[in-house]
Amino acid sequence: MFFSPFLFLFLSQSTLAYELLQPGGRANSLSGAFIGISDDWSALYWNPAGLFQSLDQELAVEGEYLSLKIKDGDSLANGTGIFSHRIEGEKERFSQEEAFSQSHLLPSIGFILPTKGLALGFGIFPRLGEYLDWRDEGTPDLEASLKRRMQIYNGSLAFSVHIAPIIYAGISLNLLHGEYEFLADKKYKGTRSYTFQYCLNHSKGTGFEVALGGLCQPQQLLSLGWVYRSGGSISLKGDASAKCTASDCSADESSSYTKRIYLPPSYGIGLAMRYIPKTTIGLDWSKVGWDSWREDYSFETEGSILKSPGERNPGWKGVDQWSLGLEIRPSEEWRLMLGSFSVQSPLSNSKIDLANGMVEVERLGISGGIGYKRDSWEFGLAHLTSNGQTKINDVGYQKDTSKTQILIKVYFF
Repeated sequence: MFFSPFLFLFLSQSTLAYELLQPGGRANSLSGAFIGISDDWSALYWNPAGLFQSLDQELAVEGEYLSLKIKDGDSLANGTGIFSHRIEGEKERFSQEEAFSQSHLLPSIGFILPTKGLALGFGIFPRLGEYLDWRDEGTPDLEASLKRRMQIYNGSLAFSVHIAPIIYAGISLNLLHGEYEFLADKKYKGTRSYTFQYCLNHSKGTGFEVALGGLCQPQQLLSLGWVYRSGGSISLKGDASAKCTASDCSADESSSYTKRIYLPPSYGIGLAMRYIPKTTIGLDWSKVGWDSWREDYSFETEGSILKSPGERNPGWKGVDQWSLGLEIRPSEEWRLMLGSFSVQSPLSNSKIDLANGMVEVERLGISGGIGYKRDSWEFGLAHLTSNGQTKINDVGYQKDTSKTQILIKVYFF
């Protein structure tokens, strides 16, 4: 039997190797220290209570580009995981240690309409993304590749009200749209040559989430914000196929499939301090409940490869993230931003493995950005990068991320 339980493990965990995508070039310039600030369109995500701080109608259009690199010093095993079939003469491990992830340009749009006693906001922006590409052509007699694309977009409608002299409250209703693709391919060119292919074609589905926020301003120069996001489930539907031409595993299967994933809940608090003239300092703490992650995976027509593992919980843990940001406004037109952040890994050491698609290690990051406003127009550029590495049983693991955002905003007075 060429199919093994390790494939179930791979399918249940692989979609977790993606990156949280958080909107707002200015917010990302400050490393996400924005829960207590939340005074532009991206408050839709960071803290919907902050929408009420906007005095003008504003329309923002942004684009971001994400790239990731992960490294597993032990590479992938040949004979377990997705490449569970191996015959005599094949190498036991592949040689390629690195996998790359690059997105296309991801657009966002947001709009704020302040009215008497109420602020309305609407936006569409990416929430999660993964674009993984691993290819091995250096192992003798073997060619193998893994490609995976996972993307969740968020459509948000939010309301913010001033409920007391120093307190604002807000709610955001979020429609989630997910898409997923996966392809694993291996060719053995030895004396008993064969091919193996496993494909989950483009699937898509929708879900729902609610976010609640609050903002307190005990002083004009101090703000305290908090936010809670409920998380939500997304049911993805698509077609799958699997093929193996080896003599001991001949199969050619196809089926429709359903994959239900659960976006984890998250919450956080943030401070915004403006005691230094023309300067804002943001300090945030947030937690993402990856420990609640699970998914349900099923095929309509099962075979020897396409089997339904049912609901699985990979045993992740919740992670904390700290963010510190500094914004300086040297003039009415310009703003300069710097930030730093740290984020934990949701994985225990035993689960860090490129074979499972996951090299998540504790990372430190820095960010920076610039903004220019003239009349009713504003332009901005932000860049955020992070790096983390660890060694487990003399094997090195590494993850690097890089994100660049551009912003164009129009104010309607």
